[in-house]
Amino acid sequence: MEIIQGMDTALGLERVLTIGTFDGVHRGHLKILNTLRAEAERHKAVSTVLTFEPHPRVVLARSGKAPEVRLLTTFEEKMALLEAQKVDDVVVIRFDEAFSKLSYQAFFEKYIVSRMHLKCLVVGHDHAFGRDRRGNHDAITALSQKQHFDVKRVDAFHLEGEAVSSSKIRRLLSEGRVARATPLLGYPYSLSGTVVPGDARGRLLNFPTANVKPECADKLIPREGVYAVDVVHKNRIFKGMMNIGYRPTFNKNAFALEVHILNFNETIYGDTLTIRFKKRLRDEKKFASKEALIKQLNIDKKQSLIL
Repeated sequence: MEIIQGMDTALGLERVLTIGTFDGVHRGHLKILNTLRAEAERHKAVSTVLTFEPHPRVVLARSGKAPEVRLLTTFEEKMALLEAQKVDDVVVIRFDEAFSKLSYQAFFEKYIVSRMHLKCLVVGHDHAFGRDRRGNHDAITALSQKQHFDVKRVDAFHLEGEAVSSSKIRRLLSEGRVARATPLLGYPYSLSGTVVPGDARGRLLNFPTANVKPECADKLIPREGVYAVDVVHKNRIFKGMMNIGYRPTFNKNAFALEVHILNFNETIYGDTLTIRFKKRLRDEKKFASKEALIKQLNIDKKQSLIL
């Protein structure tokens, strides 16, 4: 897969294109990408995804023009997921406030018509682009008739009677329902970060923890609580239990992400960990004593080992 940053010159080759943010590259997106590949094969053309960086809603939220959003995938994670779907090319357009003001006609003229030989545009059921999202399906169809390319509209992907979307997955994760989010994503939700020094209190409880600083400030962190997780360290996978929150038993006020890696005894400060969430075990709570906390941690450990 080739990643093309910007579109300063014509791309050449006949292309089948889809446009979107693709945050999460979830199962709803996979239905679009499967159609993209099929249409590219039918047209004997290059399958191409046009996406934006940073995420448009992150940019607009910073200027107060949209509600704040937390990301399901970093740019690097999104590229890896798209590559796994055997997309030929990904075109990355830098999104800023000036770009957000482009009409759909101007966007299409500047980035599509003048830059590539488009054979087919694949769009989701609710896709729209350009300022105020005025480039809806009717507008795209009118453009296609003028510029002589096909439009393939893809119906929503439904799971248990509900359409799968990035917003639905964000809501589930924000509620701590990580196990429910997994089938919608098609994989366990994860976040990566660097191991930083903590107060070593977990070691005194015989449950040493790695304090994780997320690598992306815009990445969604699931609801506070205790989770059964898998921990990836240097391509090795370990079971673990993670606490997200404020550690009320010790009267802490600082928000922290701490993971106890099971059957693991290494010094890993400065290393990168990837945490894959499997199940939320319980709420974070204040225990009456250190002994009561240790008892609960052993229960959490048993649950984490069998998941």
